[in-house]
Amino acid sequence: MMVGSIIARDWGEPGWIPVPGDYDGDGKSDLAVYRDGNWAIHTMAGSIIAGGWGEPGWTPVSGDYDGDGKFDLAVYRDGNWAIQTMAGNMIADSWGEPGWTPVP
Repeated sequence: MMVGSIIARDWGEPGWIPVPGDYDGDGKSDLAVYRDGNWAIHTMAGSIIAGGWGEPGWTPVSGDYDGDGKFDLAVYRDGNWAIQTMAGNMIADSWGEPGWTPVP
């Protein structure tokens, strides 16, 4: 007997980095991928969010950085953070050093 359901979807392409999180604040993780500054998010509610944030060589770091219940578009490189909140605010900060790996 199977309990629950299985969701299977194709989202992203080879070379894209998975960055799962709740980007629309509905309490469910969404399908999100990042590559070279491009984001593609497919929410479990069926919405598609796409945008550019970051550049080639930056590492995506999922998280809710403004505490509004929605994950934000965040990238890290050599001690520099760039975050665009889902509310449209931009946050930039320096924390870490070149060669460090961010941990969400």
